[in-house]
Amino acid sequence: MKRLHPLSAVSTSLRLGVQIASVPITVVMFLNFITEIEFMYGLYLFPVGFVAGVGYGIVYYRVFRYDLTPDTFDVESGVINRQERDVPYHRIQNVDVHQSLFHRLFEMAVVSVETAGGSQTEIKLNFVRRSEADRLQSSIREHKRDPTSGDRSTTADDTTPSSAQPTALFELTLPKLLVLALTDVRVGSAMLSAIALIGFRSLAERAVLSLAQPLGGPPSLALASLTPDNALILSIVSMVSACLWIWLVNAVLVFIGQFGFVLGRTGEDLLYEFGLLNRSSGSIPQSKIQTLTLTEPVLARLIGWAGLKAETAGYAPGGEGRGGTDYVVPIAPRAQTLRIATGIKSFESPAVNRPPTIARRRYAARYSIIVGLLTLASYLVKTVVGGFELWYAPALLFVLVPIGAHAKWANRGYRIEDDHIIVRDGFWRRTTRIVPYHRLQTIRLQRSVFQRRLGLADLTADTASSTVLFSNDATAFDISLADARTDSERWREQFRASLER
Repeated sequence: MKRLHPLSAVSTSLRLGVQIASVPITVVMFLNFITEIEFMYGLYLFPVGFVAGVGYGIVYYRVFRYDLTPDTFDVESGVINRQERDVPYHRIQNVDVHQSLFHRLFEMAVVSVETAGGSQTEIKLNFVRRSEADRLQSSIREHKRDPTSGDRSTTADDTTPSSAQPTALFELTLPKLLVLALTDVRVGSAMLSAIALIGFRSLAERAVLSLAQPLGGPPSLALASLTPDNALILSIVSMVSACLWIWLVNAVLVFIGQFGFVLGRTGEDLLYEFGLLNRSSGSIPQSKIQTLTLTEPVLARLIGWAGLKAETAGYAPGGEGRGGTDYVVPIAPRAQTLRIATGIKSFESPAVNRPPTIARRRYAARYSIIVGLLTLASYLVKTVVGGFELWYAPALLFVLVPIGAHAKWANRGYRIEDDHIIVRDGFWRRTTRIVPYHRLQTIRLQRSVFQRRLGLADLTADTASSTVLFSNDATAFDISLADARTDSERWREQFRASLER
């Protein structure tokens, strides 16, 4: 059996050394609040903990071994509790290879092995040679495709992948990458943007003040200099500036993260690779795809572009706990994206039937109530504080109520086909999901108090995807109750029929 590269011992030992050494410091800091124990005692124990952690890491490296056998991927690990795992190749769903910038400097990689039905990494090999990582990835893929291949591709001297050259399906060229960076705003990028603003707080404050002052903003952020009017102007300028900052940071992060994205196919597996600083590669087993999702951010939709995601059961392509969805096509002209999508799962068109028009009136009423409450709150501030001449500003949002209600209604809908369901939702980031009947787990019909008054209901199709934890189910919103009851029964009949085929 093989060991990991010695750099794994260095990395693991240093990480465990710092982790274990920080324990006595944390305990002493806690006890310092309730007793008179000196903080220096924690510092005295730091070297002891560090040496213990380093020693444990070295022993862990010495006992960790792996090997490819004709039938299984075997791993031995554990210092106190010894573990021996024999993972059959048919249970392995994906083998991801990830390289951080540090790994790339030393031609190293991290290999993550995902199994069917698990939402976490089953086996993780940190610090193996990139050539060894490619060999493992290729050999396991070949074993899965041809169980009778034996161990002919697993010899230690064979570092050349034995799998056939994949067929190229898609490449994210520089123009497409720029479109992606400028149109696709992601939640993670927004959070990093907010953290960056905190780090440059004083600079951000000066920039916002300089932009707000020509429009009637305050000369400073001192409470004494703030009036209700210029505070409102400052808030609006701050929100607009924050959105522009998030958009800029997001564009940079998306450009770096998706740089060099390529998609190919070998057998029944979709192969991907991407990343400028951190490079990742892996595969998406086509047989494990639960749903396909056409993603259309509003800016991309305006120019007729779209992306495609594949949602899988139990694991996230790319690993590292990112959820069970990953890009197959980050972005491309809509026609090209649809060609790739229909090559993975055959369907005629992503068109849908919209909800009844009463749903649009419901959205208009909801938005009107929100704007009315904001206007009332603004008026109450005027009566309490005084000098608030722009208290009526929130009422101007009533102009946008019918526009917003129509946009929400127009971008929702669903359609039933012989072997799949198509569900659409979202304006800022519209998603169209194609759900095969044989992937259904449960069907839910739900009605809120307000929906019951209007004769509406939501119909949800659950799959085995791990993203259900994030309420990312395929849901047809605000359809008529009669249609919901009829269609839910039809979904069940189609599901039973798909199992018999």
